[in-house]
Amino acid sequence: MTTGLAYPLAVDEETGNLKIVTEADWVKSRIDSLLDTLPLENPMRPRYGTESPLFSSQFDWTTYAFSIQQKLVQEIPEAEFATTSEIADDGGAVIRIAYAYRGEQQEDFLLNFLR
Repeated sequence: MTTGLAYPLAVDEETGNLKIVTEADWVKSRIDSLLDTLPLENPMRPRYGTESPLFSSQFDWTTYAFSIQQKLVQEIPEAEFATTSEIADDGGAVIRIAYAYRGEQQEDFLLNFLR
């Protein structure tokens, strides 16, 4: 059984220790952590995390979605990932991260970048 710390860190009310998650919840916590961390934010792992497109004027969303998928595959080899990007009519962008853990499809992550 795969276990690890929950993200974000939380205290387990029953034990008073840090909350531990297992299996698919562990994978979800790792995805959350990777998406919420910018490169260089973790001094022990300077390449961990994903770039922010916030201040880019020229941006290729398909390439960005693929770079997220590559990071996820590298950091969480226990799961399978597929990412897609869409540009909305209002100029915003949506990146969908579909993933499966042990052959079972999990709920997609949606990253919304609004204009």
